[in-house]
Amino acid sequence: MARIKEGDLKQRALVLAESCHFEKEHSLQVARLSLTLFDQLALLHGLGVAEKALLEVAAILHDIGWMSGQKKHHKVALRIIVSSNKLFLEKQQRVIVGLVARYHRKSLPKMSHRFFFGAGPTHEGKSEKARCLIEGS
Repeated sequence: MARIKEGDLKQRALVLAESCHFEKEHSLQVARLSLTLFDQLALLHGLGVAEKALLEVAAILHDIGWMSGQKKHHKVALRIIVSSNKLFLEKQQRVIVGLVARYHRKSLPKMSHRFFFGAGPTHEGKSEKARCLIEGS
């Protein structure tokens, strides 16, 4: 991950979320719960500090697609996150964050889903673990 001061990444996520008229209380609660689960399950998932930061961003941004309505909001969130320059993340990191937002709902990844199966095995596993943490919160 590019060198970003602690708290700056969260702040950038909040700026993006605010531009999409998100529900702040809900998103911050999802972030708190996701990070709590992350910490409590650390021995099981084996992810590090960088992944925790991406999880927090994904939790904040998971519902930003609502600006286009409820239907398919998770897909809209993926597109917004991947194409955003506000986060100052590398594209691969934006894809991971976007995938967590994309799959926070009922559907699971399919072979036809462009970003998930193009992310590579390491990133697919990280995205799936993070998705479970958000879904469980």
